[in-house]
Amino acid sequence: MKPVVKTYLLAGSLLFIALTLGSLVDNDSSITGFFVFEDLAPSGFEFIPPDDVSAAAASRSMELAEGVMEEMVQENMTMVLSADVMEEAHAAYDSGDYMESIRLAQFIDYIHKQKIVFLDKYSLLQTDIAAASSTGVDTSMAELRQGEAMASFTDDQLLEADELISQSRQELEMAMAENKRRQRISYLGKNFLLKYWWELLLMIVALIIAGVIFGKKWIVHRRRQKLRTLKLEQAEAQTLLKDLQKQCFVDKKISVQSYKLRKAHYEERLAAIKSAIPVLEEELAGKKIAKEKKILTMLVVKK
Repeated sequence: MKPVVKTYLLAGSLLFIALTLGSLVDNDSSITGFFVFEDLAPSGFEFIPPDDVSAAAASRSMELAEGVMEEMVQENMTMVLSADVMEEAHAAYDSGDYMESIRLAQFIDYIHKQKIVFLDKYSLLQTDIAAASSTGVDTSMAELRQGEAMASFTDDQLLEADELISQSRQELEMAMAENKRRQRISYLGKNFLLKYWWELLLMIVALIIAGVIFGKKWIVHRRRQKLRTLKLEQAEAQTLLKDLQKQCFVDKKISVQSYKLRKAHYEERLAAIKSAIPVLEEELAGKKIAKEKKILTMLVVKK
C-alpha cells in the first residue's frame, strides 16, 4: 500500500473517531449524561413493578413524581438530578416504555427520601461537632469532610455526599476517642497517690491478709509433708534394723562388730524421729510447742 493511501486511511479513521465523540458529547448535556441514574444516588433503590403498566398508570406515576419535585423545590433542594430523571421518564413515556417511565418516577421519590436522610444526618452531625468542639475536641477534619459532603449534595452527587458524611462522622469519633485518651492520661498523671490512696491502701491490706492466709496454709502443708516423710523413714529404719539382724545372726553375712555399729546408727536415727513426730503432730493440732522441741525437730528434719 502506498504512503498516500495510508495517510488518507489514518486521517479518515481519526475523523470518524472525532465525529463519534462529538456526537456523544452533544447528545446530552445533563448532569447524568450516559451514566445510569442509580450510579449518582446512594445505593438501595429497589423498583417495585406495578400490576398496571398502562399509559394511564405511567401518567399518574409521573404526576406523583412531579408533586414530589414541587416539595423538593419548597425544601430548597437542588433539582438537577431529579429534572434529568423526569426528562428521561417523559422520553420513555413518549416511546411507549411505560414500565421504564414508572420506574424513573419511583426513582425520583427515592431521591427525595435520600436527600431528607442526608439532611438529617448532616444536622445531627453538625450538632455533635459543635458539642465536641466546646469540650476541646479537635474537630477540624470532621468539619472539612462535612463541608465536602454538603458541596457534593449541592451538586446532586448524592452517593459521594453520603460517603463523605460517613467519613466526617468517623473523623469526629476518632477525634473524640483521642481527646478522651489524652484526658485519661492527664487525669492519671496528676496526683495519682492522692487520688487513689484509699484504693492503694485497700489493695495493700488485701495483699497482707492474703499473704498471711497463704503463709499459714503453706506452713501446715510443709508440716504434714515432713510428718509423712518422718513416718516413712521410721518404718524404713525399722525394716532395715530387722534385716540387719537377719544378716548377722541367720545368714552370717556380716560380723557382730559391724552389726553393732550399724545398729547403733539406726537406733539413734529412730530415737530422733520418735521425738520429732509428736512435736509435728502437736503443731498441726494447733498446740504451743516449747522452743527447745522446735529446734530439735528442725534438726531431725534436716538430716
